[in-house]
Amino acid sequence: MICPDVVDEVKTGEGSEDYSTRATFQFSILKQLLMDGKYEKYRGYINHYERFVKDWLFDQIVQQLSKENSLEKLEKKHLSEIVKIITYTISNIRKTTGFLRDINTFIQNMYCALGEKLVFPEDALDSIMILNTTNTEQFADYLTEFVREIEQSLAAKYDKERDIKERLKSLPFKPQDKMFTRLFGCGEVCPFCGAPCDAGGKEHAKHFTAIHRPKGLNGSTSRCTTKLVTDICSSDVTSKSLFIHPLVTGLVGHPYKDYRKYYPDWIITGDSSIKASDYWKYVMATFNERIAEEEKALPADIPWDWKALTPDDALKSLKKAYNMK
Repeated sequence: MICPDVVDEVKTGEGSEDYSTRATFQFSILKQLLMDGKYEKYRGYINHYERFVKDWLFDQIVQQLSKENSLEKLEKKHLSEIVKIITYTISNIRKTTGFLRDINTFIQNMYCALGEKLVFPEDALDSIMILNTTNTEQFADYLTEFVREIEQSLAAKYDKERDIKERLKSLPFKPQDKMFTRLFGCGEVCPFCGAPCDAGGKEHAKHFTAIHRPKGLNGSTSRCTTKLVTDICSSDVTSKSLFIHPLVTGLVGHPYKDYRKYYPDWIITGDSSIKASDYWKYVMATFNERIAEEEKALPADIPWDWKALTPDDALKSLKKAYNMK
């Protein structure tokens, strides 16, 4: 029950505009990566997109819920609601069934009324069923009192527990997973450059991305020179260039323009006039040597105009791409 509330808390709290649409959140991540300027973070975003974004979301959730004891308030709210439901159910059973001498019937009525709200361990129910001779009215009184004591005990426990990360990790449904699905849908990435799918929602027949990246960012190299490449997918699928993916095509080169044979779920619009955005040009030029070192490849031949780009140029390009002011 906490998970949906946590998501709503983040999406309506401070900085909620960053989570209003997929575009605004994607923009906020890329802008922060640019401001941080750390290769390791870019590496995580490019090579492990879904995991990186979910970890990012988790950190944002922790920050949001650390303010004004927000998580504790949510926990206490749901605890109070559950206690009200339990005590109401006890009272309602007593009113509708009258004096029950059979404790088994009383417990079964409780189980039926609360089965969708609470988990009842079978061994616990079995131990209660032994109390066949117990006065049902007295049992109901004790149960009501005990539930209220539990509420106070758990509320005190919430007051003491300060490790928000561990409390969030213990939830059966992860709020960061829920937010990722809402904001990013399928989480699939382009098979060549790794750019995320732009199709909205979880259900769609084909994947596509509006902004492809220089393939060298994820370690793609030229077969002839072993240098990182600066090409983007939009131009490759109109060229005579070949691609190799050992797990998909083996070691034989296949034309990019025939990519649909191997990736039928992807649509890559071919246009040789489309160029990489200044944002990704800047990133490629900045980390060219680091990427090459990590991939055991030679650095790409970076065009001079890419090298001249500044962080401000990259930010302007990013704003334009996502229609941000």
